Amino acid sequence: MTYMLTYEELETRNVRLEHEVYRGQAERHTLQQQIQEWQDTFDAMMDLVMVVDAEHNVVRVNQAATRALNLPAEDMVGRKYWEIIYGLDHPIAGCPLILTEKALRAHTKEIDQTCLGGTFLISASVIVSDKGRFRGYCLTLKDMSVFRRQQRHREQEDKLVAIGTLSGRIAHEFNDLLTGIQGTVSMVLAGMTEEHGAYERLRRVENYIETGHELTKQLLGFGIDNAYEVKPTDINVLVEKTWQEWITSRKAITERKTLEEDLWPSDVDAGQIEQVMGHLYMNATEAMPNGGELHVETENVVFDQNYADFFGLPKGKYVKITLTDTGEGMDDATQEMMFDPFFTTRPHGTGLGLTFAQRIVANHGGLINIYSETGRGTTVNVYLPASSREAPSQKLSHSDQVLPGSETVLLVDDEKIVLDVGGEMLREMGYYVHLANSGPEAVHVYAEYGDDIDLVILDMIMPEMDGRSTYDRLREMNPDIKVLLASGYSITSRVTEILKEGFNGFIQKPFNMIRLSKKMRNVLGQ
Repeated sequence: MTYMLTYEELETRNVRLEHEVYRGQAERHTLQQQIQEWQDTFDAMMDLVMVVDAEHNVVRVNQAATRALNLPAEDMVGRKYWEIIYGLDHPIAGCPLILTEKALRAHTKEIDQTCLGGTFLISASVIVSDKGRFRGYCLTLKDMSVFRRQQRHREQEDKLVAIGTLSGRIAHEFNDLLTGIQGTVSMVLAGMTEEHGAYERLRRVENYIETGHELTKQLLGFGIDNAYEVKPTDINVLVEKTWQEWITSRKAITERKTLEEDLWPSDVDAGQIEQVMGHLYMNATEAMPNGGELHVETENVVFDQNYADFFGLPKGKYVKITLTDTGEGMDDATQEMMFDPFFTTRPHGTGLGLTFAQRIVANHGGLINIYSETGRGTTVNVYLPASSREAPSQKLSHSDQVLPGSETVLLVDDEKIVLDVGGEMLREMGYYVHLANSGPEAVHVYAEYGDDIDLVILDMIMPEMDGRSTYDRLREMNPDIKVLLASGYSITSRVTEILKEGFNGFIQKPFNMIRLSKKMRNVLGQ
């Protein structure tokens, strides 16, 4: 007997069949999507990854493996993994995958016997299904050269921080000593004519003090970010000046200069950048003991986003200084270490030249990039951010006159030599002087004699109560107090912030009578 479906039954069956078809399509789409997501994740991994079967044949590789080995995936699939990784017809001794195969647990080992060069951290683990069935092995290779570079960078930074802290302390103490020497010399010169037999000798002592001051500025700049007296500067002028000092007299060196005429100014501490150029010139000349050619070039460059990302700097305008020598050059191992503190290839070198140069340029918001090949010379590129301000004229007015005064001054400093010599200088200039060797003592003296004190010269760095805290206490007693801030540090961002609090001026140690008298008359005249 034949059974005929009713119309309603037929419709119900068709709807059910359609639902099953749609569900099957949705499941296939979901499965395909999951497979694609897995593949995308597999290919996104930065480490080289291979899936290997029980016979040690490569089943799958990610894109990192194809890039590193410079082989398409199809040329690797089906081959033994040791052929691809080690370039051998057998596994090497201690191969992590062989150890994993024997122990059925993951193994990791650093291997430097690969076809890739360098050292890789190779890990092998067993792949099992959700039902515990063996599916093969997962083999990953991590390039340790990146890790090593990062580790060296961290170690270098730790060294720089330690050196910076030490150099900052030494430079600060040394600046106080220079202040005492500078003040004493300037007082002797103030009472002496140029015809005096010792006049020129004392002038030379002042020059030596200034050289020592430049050294302390370099130490302070190395230890503290942006510890510079920054002004818009014509870099061509600095290049010409340092070239005359370091290169012109060296007859064995052929000189070449290509300086861009309309070079943008750059906001730099001129003394610090001169130190950088000095270190670079010294390295170049030492690399050419038998003579050679040295070429210095300046130019304006603009970093687009690609260049900025490559160098790790903001995009924008930069001034570029290029120094190229025809010396002995550096091998790869030397270039890896060239910025490390105390690393040197010279018998009598300190290993701090390039370290100082790199730190100074970085603190100015720029970078140093070096290209070198053994026997083919070295090219050093220095990039400094261009300034939006115009560089002032390099001609400076100078007056050698001490400006006297008759007001009452409170000098505050924790160093006895600064108090002794500073007090004597102030009295020589005609001032009545109170001295305080700490913040609390300054507060005490001002509380007793404040009505008569016209100006406070206040050291910024003091134990127990620093200059800023002392200033706050003094201003509570007299909101209109006039204070000249003194420090061995340059006008740093920290000093700038403090000056905004209401200080009337700033003078950097060491100072002589002429500079001190001018700064004081400027503040007292406000």
